[in-house]
Amino acid sequence: MTHKTEKRPPFRLLVVINDLRPGGAELTTCKLLNRLEPSLFSCVVCYLGGSDELKYLYENNGHKVLCLETRKKGVLANTREIIRVIRKENIDIVSTHLYPSNLWGPLAAKLMNKPVISSLHSILSHKGIKGLMLEGLFLRLSDKIRVVADVIKKDVKKYYKIPQKKIVVIKNGRSPEKFTQFKLQPDEKKNLKHSLGLSDDSIIIGMVASLTPQKGHVYLLNSFTKIKQSLPEVKLLLVGDGILYQQLHNITKERNISKDVIFAGNHPDVRGFIDIMDIFILSSIREGLCNVLIEAMMMKKPIIATNVGGNKELIKNKENGMLIEPYNTTSIAEAVISLYNNKTKMRQFGEKAQKVAVTHFDINRKAIEFQNILLELVRSDRSMRTS
Repeated sequence: MTHKTEKRPPFRLLVVINDLRPGGAELTTCKLLNRLEPSLFSCVVCYLGGSDELKYLYENNGHKVLCLETRKKGVLANTREIIRVIRKENIDIVSTHLYPSNLWGPLAAKLMNKPVISSLHSILSHKGIKGLMLEGLFLRLSDKIRVVADVIKKDVKKYYKIPQKKIVVIKNGRSPEKFTQFKLQPDEKKNLKHSLGLSDDSIIIGMVASLTPQKGHVYLLNSFTKIKQSLPEVKLLLVGDGILYQQLHNITKERNISKDVIFAGNHPDVRGFIDIMDIFILSSIREGLCNVLIEAMMMKKPIIATNVGGNKELIKNKENGMLIEPYNTTSIAEAVISLYNNKTKMRQFGEKAQKVAVTHFDINRKAIEFQNILLELVRSDRSMRTS
């Protein structure tokens, strides 16, 4: 008589994140979770409060979503609520993302004797002394710290003095099949351009980013007058929304370029907008590893990006794009003009950028890397409990 091996239920994974806004870190986290093997992990997503725009993406993939409504409360309230969820949902392992979830999540996990991995999605120097001290202190409770770029790993060494064996680099990624094959049909491209007030022969340079200070829109707008002197037909397409909308809109009026700058707002799918761009620009003054840059690379766009954060891990200057110094309006203008006037270089940059993105930044591979770390932690924890 043979005995069948009893199949164990999936490990219960609790994801703690600040909110569910459609930001880069939030979207990447969602994409990773949605690619975990359901037979291995069952996910509960717990957010502290605020925006719930991405809630449907988690729920549509079978994840349970809970809102704690504790975002504006202190350490005791947040830690207590996370502990309550760990108990009620029979959680095996905890994954935390962003500040301040990287404070309360590791503390609650350790108090409940659960393994925990914390993710850092951006460079650390902008957080200020208080933020650095707090996050560095609480991250020491984490079993593993995942960073999305090599430059962030260097920051963790510099500011937090975390042992290197705890740090794992799992970079951001995107789905090649979603972006490499995307192409608007001629009539679709024409209709999109016309809906934005653009003519069929407009030269379009563009950026997809939230209208926030770190993205450097001010410097891009300040360079645009000089660009138009050499390329009169050029238009600037800005996809995204944010707190700087009115300020940026006012700059276009002051510089008399409002007819040539299009604020397209937020869109859940930006592929069509990227497709109509002749050159993709990222003028950030601070970055982690920019997801939309990966998307533009996969769509074979010639790219000009600032030499900050993880941008140089994506773009090699004059090989698969151009890197320029941040804050420098003259450099932006000169790069756009020189690149547009060299169609061969534009094509070569686009082709090489796509190859790099598909080879090294495939989200499916990144999800496997993340899943393997989770399995390592939870199995090690189980082994220690039974030994």
